[in-house]
Amino acid sequence: MNWLLDILDRLRAAYRARRASQAMADLQKGKDILDQAEREAQQMRAAAEAMEARKRLDTELSGVPLVPAAPAPAEVAPVSPVPGSVPSSPDADTARLRKP
Repeated sequence: MNWLLDILDRLRAAYRARRASQAMADLQKGKDILDQAEREAQQMRAAAEAMEARKRLDTELSGVPLVPAAPAPAEVAPVSPVPGSVPSSPDADTARLRKP
């Protein structure tokens, strides 16, 4: 009976060791991903700072101040319906294309 328990104990130990090694591999992969994300974030910050510096330099050299873009108009002009058709009918768009 001891030999059976011995075999089961070895199998359990091998299974636990395998799970532990997989967990370590997953941790390393996660660390690599986080390191890469940090590098990319630093590159993006540097690129944004460089772009802002270029804008400031352009403004200083040209003498034209930075002006934010005008906001888009809030209202949309109403569209008139096609004469001779009901606005809710499916033919409203094609009524003027047909010959009478």
